[in-house]
Amino acid sequence: MPRPYRILSLAGGGVRGVFQASFLSSLEKQLKDDVSNRIDLVVGTSTGALVGLAVALKIPLSDIVAFYRTEAHKVFDRRLFSDVRKGPHYDQDALRALLERVYQNKTLSDAAPTNIVVTSAVLDRYQHRLFSNIAGLSGTDAQISAAEAALASAAAPTYFAPVTFADGELSYVDGGVWANSPTLLAVLIAHYHLDVPLDAIRILSIGTGFYPTGISPADYRQLRPMSSGAVRAVLELMWGCQASFSETYADLLIPKGHYINADAHLQKDIALDDVDEALAKLPALAEHEAHRLSGRVGQLFPAGISDVGHRTPASLVSDLIPAAGLTAFYPSRDYYASHRRDASSIDRYVATAKTSLIMVSINLSTGVTMDGVLDILRQKLDVDGSTFKVAISLLNPFARHLMQSLAPTLSVEPYELARSIKEALKRLLKVKDSLPDHAQKRFSIRVHNTIPLGSAILIDHEERTGRIQIESKVYKAPFRQSFAFEVAPTGSSGFYDTLAKGYVDLADDGLEVTPEFLRRRVKKNALPRRRPPKSSTIIRQTDVDEASPLAQEGAS
Repeated sequence: MPRPYRILSLAGGGVRGVFQASFLSSLEKQLKDDVSNRIDLVVGTSTGALVGLAVALKIPLSDIVAFYRTEAHKVFDRRLFSDVRKGPHYDQDALRALLERVYQNKTLSDAAPTNIVVTSAVLDRYQHRLFSNIAGLSGTDAQISAAEAALASAAAPTYFAPVTFADGELSYVDGGVWANSPTLLAVLIAHYHLDVPLDAIRILSIGTGFYPTGISPADYRQLRPMSSGAVRAVLELMWGCQASFSETYADLLIPKGHYINADAHLQKDIALDDVDEALAKLPALAEHEAHRLSGRVGQLFPAGISDVGHRTPASLVSDLIPAAGLTAFYPSRDYYASHRRDASSIDRYVATAKTSLIMVSINLSTGVTMDGVLDILRQKLDVDGSTFKVAISLLNPFARHLMQSLAPTLSVEPYELARSIKEALKRLLKVKDSLPDHAQKRFSIRVHNTIPLGSAILIDHEERTGRIQIESKVYKAPFRQSFAFEVAPTGSSGFYDTLAKGYVDLADDGLEVTPEFLRRRVKKNALPRRRPPKSSTIIRQTDVDEASPLAQEGAS
């Protein structure tokens, strides 16, 4: 039997989210255990995202129940004349301040090892959007604050304004426009992104109460096309139909008995902003539902299965990859062209940098690849008003012990390795000298005095969209068999920060390269040329040019 993979799915519904918070809080009392101890993946929409983030971040559910009871009136306090004024009915700033207080500056990465997915929609592009700490699913979203993610998921059209993050690039609205119930989405994420077998999936799907009769055709025909009643009816119809579809087909995909739906049949409709009615009716219904389902939940969602000894390889990998922030692994250079994000060659890869670029290498090639890199550097640095920064650090060619240590690994002579590095430094200096003063100040050329883990490219490493790619190879292996991996600042382990600091410190601890630096050291530290034995294969210049993991087209 595969290890049970336990999913909590939480639908949208405005203030009716008090049902979810009350159900889970009551369920914890029945199970005598925190719900968060029994969940591997949380997927939430709108108010469900608010509750789901609390579960994933291990915030006491009693606090979330209290949040709805004491703060909901502040959130759903209509702006004066909101029915006739432009803009949404409610002021989003009140909700933002309350969420920031609840989540205490926590980010999605703080939910690890629990996986979290929050649904939203991109207003500017009419596209769906997921915010998640799952590497490979959402890029670098793990550093997004829980408050921002919740706001973006809960910005229901006409109720709240679209949410724009600090970068100001896109605006987000309620994920309920496409995934009001995210249960089917949760199954797809677990199966296709986390490699969880369908027969291992168990789902607890919690709604926010529903009124099954909908709206009568007669009442629907009486609605004025642009009235608030018509807008609400259309939204409720859209949300309800999507939820019905999602729940039905999620139940069909996984084995019978692996799906639990917790919800309340309402005697009359409760609007998503009807605070008084929601608080009066839903907590009692939630407590009754928790009592009814606690036995099934306890059996289907067992506790104490998170230890490594009881886990399948797939589940271990699904935790370790996001913890490391690993976004790609390339077994050889042959995988770059078809699998590397954004670029198949080094010049195209570094061209994706927007704010900064750091390259730590042994040497750079003197052929086409280096020409492309240098062209990119010129383009990014020589722009009026640009703040783009570049730092390139190569292995110190004047450190004999380094040349003698590393040359055998690269299958070249020490003097040949030193010569190729010096030529690369001269070309870099020539480019720097051709730039205006303001650009030269943002271009650092250095040599380092230790052998790093591997050659590295740090792209925008201080940004939440940053990436670090590291390439290396085993002793005397062909250069095409160099392997590489890429990480993003999405992991919970701090691996990304460790790598970034290590490579920055390595370059900073080295020496700044200037024309005077090269002139002073060339004669003083020249390495002796050694005539190769007659039986040896003569090393071509092209072999020397490739003596680096960053040396040829498609390199990291």
